[in-house]
Amino acid sequence: MERVMKAALLYEGSKELIIREIEVPKLNSGEALIKVKATGICHSDLNIIDGVIKPPRYPHILGHEIAGIVEDFIPINIEEKRFVDTLFQETEGRVIVYFYIACGRCFYCLRGEDNLCLNFRRIGFEEWGGYAEYIKTPIKNLIPLPKTLNFNAAILVDAGATVYRALRKAKPLPGTMIAIIGIGGLGGMAIQIAKTFGAGVIAIDIIDEKLMYAKKLGADYTLNFKEIYCEDVYEIGKIIKKALDISYVDIVIDTVGSSST
Repeated sequence: MERVMKAALLYEGSKELIIREIEVPKLNSGEALIKVKATGICHSDLNIIDGVIKPPRYPHILGHEIAGIVEDFIPINIEEKRFVDTLFQETEGRVIVYFYIACGRCFYCLRGEDNLCLNFRRIGFEEWGGYAEYIKTPIKNLIPLPKTLNFNAAILVDAGATVYRALRKAKPLPGTMIAIIGIGGLGGMAIQIAKTFGAGVIAIDIIDEKLMYAKKLGADYTLNFKEIYCEDVYEIGKIIKKALDISYVDIVIDTVGSSST
C-alpha cells in the first residue's frame, strides 16, 4: 500500500493553497526523505501564488526554506552513508535542506562553482517544495542542524546565509559604514550580521515602519529612499551623506535588486 502525506497544493489559475493527500515521494539513489518540521514563507513564494513567477507544472508545492528530520535515505556511495550515519549520531537526523540542486556535471560544477550551474533545479521552484509533510532531496543538500537550534529558527538560515556571504566577501572592518537597501527578511538579517563585524549601518527603505524595525535591530541611521530619490546615482551618494551628516559610505548591500536601487 502506498504511503500518503498531506501537502498544500497550488493549482493553475488559483491563489489558494489546497490541502490534499498525495503519495509520499519515492527515493532514488543519492536521495533522502525528510520529515518536514518547519518551512518558511519567502516573498518569492508569494510571487508564485500571484503568478509573477510560474512553476514548470501544476499543481505545485511551494516552500524552499526547510528544516526537518531524515527519515530514510539511499546512499549513492560509502561517503554518503557515513555522512548520514554521522548526522544521526550528532544531530539525531536533524537537518536544514539547501534548496539549490546543482547537476554536478556542467562546466561550472566541475570547476567547483556550482552556484553558477547551467542545469540547476530549485526545491520549491522547479521541484516540489516543503509545504508538505515530506520532501525528498539529494543527500548532498543536507546541512546538519545542531540540537541547540530549533526548527523555526533554522529556516531563517536561508536568508541569513545569503547576506552573510555578501558581507564576508566585502570584508568590513570595525568602523566600516555599510548602507543596506531594503529592510525585509534579507535586510533585517544584514543589519544584525553587519553589527557583529563592528560596522555602522545605514538602513534605507521606502516604508517608515520598516525603518523603525531597522532601528530596533541595531541600525545606526535610517533613511526613507522616497525622500532622497534622484536619477543621478552619483548625486544620491552626496544626498545620503548630507542628510545623515556622515562623511563616507564604504559598502552598499542591495537586497532589492531593482533598477531604482
